[in-house]
Amino acid sequence: GGISMGLLTGKRFLFLSEVFDPAGGGGVKATSQHFRRLHEEGAEVTVITLTPTYEDRDISYPFTIHRILEPVSSIDYSATKLFNLIYSSLGDNTDKIIDKAKDYPQDYFDYICGYGSFGALDVNNVFTILKEYFHSAITHIIQYDPPFHIDSVDHWKNPPKLDCDLQIVCSPVWSDIIGGDSLVVPVIPIINPIDIPESSLIPWEDRKYDFGFINTILHKGFNTVLKLISSMPNHTFVIKVVGGMGTENPIHDKLEKWFPNVTVVRWHKSMCDFYQDCRTILYPSLWEGFGMVPIEAAANGCLVFANQHPIIEDANPDFPVFIDAYPEEVMANWFHYHRDVTANNIDLMYQDVADEWKEVIEDTLRDPELMDKHIALGLNAIDKHKLKDILLWNQYVKTLCKLT
Repeated sequence: GGISMGLLTGKRFLFLSEVFDPAGGGGVKATSQHFRRLHEEGAEVTVITLTPTYEDRDISYPFTIHRILEPVSSIDYSATKLFNLIYSSLGDNTDKIIDKAKDYPQDYFDYICGYGSFGALDVNNVFTILKEYFHSAITHIIQYDPPFHIDSVDHWKNPPKLDCDLQIVCSPVWSDIIGGDSLVVPVIPIINPIDIPESSLIPWEDRKYDFGFINTILHKGFNTVLKLISSMPNHTFVIKVVGGMGTENPIHDKLEKWFPNVTVVRWHKSMCDFYQDCRTILYPSLWEGFGMVPIEAAANGCLVFANQHPIIEDANPDFPVFIDAYPEEVMANWFHYHRDVTANNIDLMYQDVADEWKEVIEDTLRDPELMDKHIALGLNAIDKHKLKDILLWNQYVKTLCKLT
């Protein structure tokens, strides 16, 4: 909705990625959405991926997808098990990715786009080899979040320089910071309409849980939430497990036994059903690609408490209650911090952070006028997001046109 249809008619895109639908995760959803939008602009899209399709599900796409791995059963392979299958077979199948791409003439594609292992990471030189083969194509790398695990990346603001004509990032904050020879353009995801309420909201006071949290992985602030659960036993918490890296965390089955104030949930037909069970949403995330959870939650009438991270602030201006509690070295590169600091000191850090979060939360909940102000701002934020999305997308499409 709102995109400038037809500007890329006749242009051919090759997208290379080890992960694609139906694997889970925010990056997978964003890249799938990205290339559907390019298709709507008139582009001819070809995807080459390791990710198998589900043999027992009818999933259709408006463009060509070449899948290297054979179809699998959705019963046997959850979103997380798909990730395990993909990455365990990555090294043995890169030649097949290259061979499949070389089925096309060297001058066939106008753009070649890489993501993940076949983009910024360039595993086994797949992207390098194919950009040399398709030598006249515009090179295009999508990198939604910093590669924190690389030793040279000491701060999220300093990612490696990428050898490409155009780099797509998740936020204007990042595009303004990254230098180098390539163009850097921000593109933000569309909020799925199914996650935005069409009817009246469940009244705040009638909701089941005091606090909600999504995605039980380290860099989303799960340790901070665990500390809050322990220190706020008279409040109810609901923890939602989502597809991707955190799906099979063994702690899930223990949370309700350890904490009588916790409920663990998994599947919802719509995220609206989850959000409207919650009065507030906690978002203490340390590593941000998109920062979209707060704006979805706010559209569903939740009060949002969020880490004061520049990308989160840019994606969700005005309405969250922002809390600046993490030390700078944790914010700069959480992966290096967890690798280099002792477990005891890490635990003490999370306790200090949670103590500060608890103080801010309790002060806010004692101020009904302040709460109402933040909730009202949040309800209006989705329309601003849509305008920003359209503006950035149209700028991106115009950039693509200028490059050719």
